[in-house]
Amino acid sequence: MLLNISSTPKRLSGKRKHMDRAVTILEAVAASQTPIGVSHLSESLSLPLASTYRQLQKLTDSGLLVQNPATNKYSLGERAIHLANKIVVHRGGERSRAVLREVNEETTFSTLVGRFSGTSFTYVENLPSTSSMSVSGVIGTPAPLHATSIGKGILSLLDESIYRQTVAQLSLDSFSKRTITTVAQLDAEIARVRDIGFAQSHAEYEARVGSVAVPFRVEQGPQSGIYALCIAGHISEMDQLMACLDKLRDAAYRLGGLM
Repeated sequence: MLLNISSTPKRLSGKRKHMDRAVTILEAVAASQTPIGVSHLSESLSLPLASTYRQLQKLTDSGLLVQNPATNKYSLGERAIHLANKIVVHRGGERSRAVLREVNEETTFSTLVGRFSGTSFTYVENLPSTSSMSVSGVIGTPAPLHATSIGKGILSLLDESIYRQTVAQLSLDSFSKRTITTVAQLDAEIARVRDIGFAQSHAEYEARVGSVAVPFRVEQGPQSGIYALCIAGHISEMDQLMACLDKLRDAAYRLGGLM
C-alpha cells in the first residue's frame, strides 16, 4: 500500500492551523476579565464567525471553557483553571514560595493566595497554620468574592466597569449572618477596602474564621492577573491578624514582582 506523501503535510498543516486557532481563542478568553461572546471574539481576533464558534464548542466540550446559558458568553472552565494553577505553582519560582513560607512562619497563621477568575476566585496557595486553626481552601477550587477577604481584596482592584459587570453576575449567597447579601452593602465595603488597602472577613464565609487580605497585581507573563494574599485564623484572633498587616503588605508587594 502506497502512502499519499504529498497530502500528509497538508493534513498536518490543517491540524496545526486548527490548534493555533483554538489556543488563540483560549488565550483571548483567559485575558478577558469578564465572560466574552463569540461575536466579540471573532471580531477582535479577525477569525471567521463559524470557525470561532466551532472552536469554542470544542474547548467547551473539553472542559477548558464554560458557557453561561443565560448570556451565551464564555469563560475559563475548571480544567483550564486547574492547568493555570499548576503553571503558577511551577513557574512562580522558589523566590515567591519563599515569600509565602516567610509569612507563614513569622505570623504562624494559615497563609493563602487567591486569583481572580471571573465571578469567583481560585485558591492557588494554602500553607496551613503552625499554631492556630487551619482553614479550608483547596488549591484549584473556587470561592466567593463577596464573602471572603481575598475576594473583597480582589474586587477592590478591578476597574469600575469590570467591577460593575462582575457584581451584576454575583448571586451574593449567604453563608452566615455576617455575609454581605446586597449590592449596596458590597459597594460600601469595597469602597472602604479601596480606601484602606486591605480587606477583612469576620466569619462571613467559614464559621469561626477571621482573615485579613492584601490584593496585588501581576502585570506580565502567564501568571498575570489580580490576586490577594491572606492570613487566616480563629475569629477571636483578629487583633493578632491585624498586627501582621505590615508584613502582609510587604509580602504582597514582593509577590507582585516575583510571580
